[in-house]
Amino acid sequence: MHTRTFYRHPIGNPRRAWRQDRFILSTFRGVTGDVRTGFENLKRAGFNLLEFGWVPSEYTDRAVAIAEEVGIDVLVQDWRHFGGFQESRSRDIDMDDIKAYIDNCKKYKHIYGYYVWDEPYFQADVEKSAWQTNIIASLDPERMPFSVAIPSYNREYTYQNGLFDDYMERFVTTIDPPVMSLDYYPFPSQPKNDTQLDDCGIYKDLYLMRKWSLARSLPLWFYYQGTEELGPCTMTPTQMHMHANIALLYGAKALQQYTAVGSVIRRDGTPDVYFDTQKRLNERVKNWGRTLMALTSLGVYHSGDVLASDPDFRSRYCDPISSSRVFAADLPRRVSAGEFTDEYGHLYVMILNRDYTAAQDVTLPLKKDMRVYEVSPDSGDHALLTDKCASLSLSLGRGEARLLRLQDPSEEPYLVEYLLQK
Repeated sequence: MHTRTFYRHPIGNPRRAWRQDRFILSTFRGVTGDVRTGFENLKRAGFNLLEFGWVPSEYTDRAVAIAEEVGIDVLVQDWRHFGGFQESRSRDIDMDDIKAYIDNCKKYKHIYGYYVWDEPYFQADVEKSAWQTNIIASLDPERMPFSVAIPSYNREYTYQNGLFDDYMERFVTTIDPPVMSLDYYPFPSQPKNDTQLDDCGIYKDLYLMRKWSLARSLPLWFYYQGTEELGPCTMTPTQMHMHANIALLYGAKALQQYTAVGSVIRRDGTPDVYFDTQKRLNERVKNWGRTLMALTSLGVYHSGDVLASDPDFRSRYCDPISSSRVFAADLPRRVSAGEFTDEYGHLYVMILNRDYTAAQDVTLPLKKDMRVYEVSPDSGDHALLTDKCASLSLSLGRGEARLLRLQDPSEEPYLVEYLLQK
């Protein structure tokens, strides 16, 4: 079967100069006592961006220089010059100081951007983040001025008091960020029973993220949980993989791991207990990323057990299965699906087994017969799975996702590859 080549293009907020041309696999706070050893091992683990969130200022300059030598990109946060955290810490910008700082940063090719504000909280903090974002973007327009929103489990803006939707809208419209990023760490807070993440608010947060990402043409970035340090829990590698897969369903163009130190690498920079499983996750997503970067989300669908007791979820924060271009019936228990297209009209689906304790064999009836191709997680290559079928029959491992392309079987069969065209 022949392969047809299609071009994808860098993506980004059309109102800003910065553009993203590859799938980002980052980790937060990747600076250890032995900076060089840590950076080398994080690169070996498959990360292509290190975030300097909460890194002590005395480490920052040395860490930037070492990242340049190791050859890995960094997102710099330096509270000596700019930035803030929620409402509790902030650094006002001095224009002469920030100009000198940015001019110095320009000599480093591996500074990917600037970590402006970690979870701006009240509107005053959101406005400060917007002001600093605009200043930094004007001084270095080709690099990303980054801020991340707060999740819905905060003390002020929640679904219970009806204020979280408004917070998300104010965050996006006030800052007009280059990307739409949010963190959500579910495992310490989940009850120890068989509901897993069925009753978790993550699906509502991601729905709002996707809504604003599409409305304002912002790449969707997402922090997933990669460590047990957030509280008493027995998080497993399978849970970590499944958590990342949920973000991919919603069209994520970056997976931001929280956090490598204490999970992927030790404080001396050497590999830690999660090194191998993190490397497998990064390799899989990197392989898929050549295709994922070309796709736009069309819809996300969940089985009925997601937030079954929340009346607002189905009416306000979830696409109905009736709007699916692909699926003819409700999805089986603990199965979710995302639908995507590229600029050429190719149709893709990602199918996820949300159950991180058990594998599933599932059958998903289709609205019409389809030819099915699979995007390999091992190579990123496309391959024919079945020439014609009326339903998708899949074996899904614990927390596993599969990425498929669907085609009308009356059309000429061909494989797809994407090349970046700037």
